Amino acid sequence: MLDLMTAEHGIAFPPGLNAEKDRMLESLYVAELKMSEGMDDVLEALRAQGISFSVASNSPKRRVELALKLMGFSDMFQRIVSFEDVRHGKPAPDVFLKARSDSGFAAHECCVVEDSLTGARAARAADLRTIGYVGTHDHPHEQAEKLKALGVAEIIHHMRDLPDVV
Repeated sequence: MLDLMTAEHGIAFPPGLNAEKDRMLESLYVAELKMSEGMDDVLEALRAQGISFSVASNSPKRRVELALKLMGFSDMFQRIVSFEDVRHGKPAPDVFLKARSDSGFAAHECCVVEDSLTGARAARAADLRTIGYVGTHDHPHEQAEKLKALGVAEIIHHMRDLPDVV
């Protein structure tokens, strides 16, 4: 993001600012990251159905791995694809296309759970069935409408509803 702002707007940031931001976010993760209620049960239920999991993120891989480790999910996700692994991050479809390709599944065998508009745009651009999760959003009904306008297949307000929708 900082590199983009420098390139597009000529703003010069102090050296090392990006690394400092990453260190601060990782500290916040360790201190404050919380799992969505019932997420552990949801992942176990989906795994019992034989479903395989990937992460396709605009965050650095190191931060994704930290979040999964802190939540106790490191062993549940077979693939992690971050913006670092592709040419263009979200809203381009690249992270989702790579995660799907690496999984070996066809597009019709995959679905994406997305809470952001940027991510939903990317998933839809990858032509993947997309489920919108609004359970942690400040204005869930407004977010749901925005996600639906992007072509999101279903909206869930609680993770416990995910196994039935998948």
